[in-house]
Amino acid sequence: MWSGYITGNTRSAALLHRMGFSTTGVVTQHHSRALHAVVNIRQMILSPEQWHAVNPVDFTTPRVRLRPLRPADVPDLVRIAGNDQVAPNNGIGHIALACGGCVALD
Repeated sequence: MWSGYITGNTRSAALLHRMGFSTTGVVTQHHSRALHAVVNIRQMILSPEQWHAVNPVDFTTPRVRLRPLRPADVPDLVRIAGNDQVAPNNGIGHIALACGGCVALD
């Protein structure tokens, strides 16, 4: 996702940074209808990874909670993935340990 702010508008820049956007280093010129002038726009980008870093999944129901994985989850993942009765031949251990965006069940 792309966005931008008028160069010098520190409030808009701060808001976009809080939302997870990062600067691209590109400044373009656009006509501002509100200002009736050509203004410099500093372009910003928000990748899915950046969005999830700022807005982690945390979903709770009466029976389960999904949340981002933490380093403390590794022993449980290894134990579960190594149990043939729980996870036979599915390779979930390799996927879960390699996936920084996966969620854990509480």
